[in-house]
Amino acid sequence: MTKNELIKKFKNCESCDLCKLEKNDERLVPHGFISSNFMMIGMSPTHTAEKLTYFFENYDKHPYNKTYSLLDKLFANLNIDFDTMWKTNVQKCMDNSNDFNEEYFKTCYKENLTEEIKTVNPKVVFLLGAKVADLFDVKDIG
Repeated sequence: MTKNELIKKFKNCESCDLCKLEKNDERLVPHGFISSNFMMIGMSPTHTAEKLTYFFENYDKHPYNKTYSLLDKLFANLNIDFDTMWKTNVQKCMDNSNDFNEEYFKTCYKENLTEEIKTVNPKVVFLLGAKVADLFDVKDIG
């Protein structure tokens, strides 16, 4: 599957009710190099991300900028180019709040993320947070 096919699939996904929210008419999509050796997986887009186009986008007038800067510095210390790393979230659509919804999370994992990981085929995957790690059955976080 190509990057464009993958993004088209996410933009047309109707696996749960989140796709019906007006804020998801223009969905955020993953970005980075589709053949990157590194992949970063977050939980879900914040409910205030509607001005962005991509997950973890560097947009200087948005609250995400602090997160982007922090992650960029973290990966720079590991000699990993954050801009080329494939960045995504388990849940692709925004909710009306930042409350965790296990149903949406598992649906997105099953319907989208597994295929995305196979397509990118990274050598190293960085999981952001305990809930994301739980999906992959990671027991020790450190």
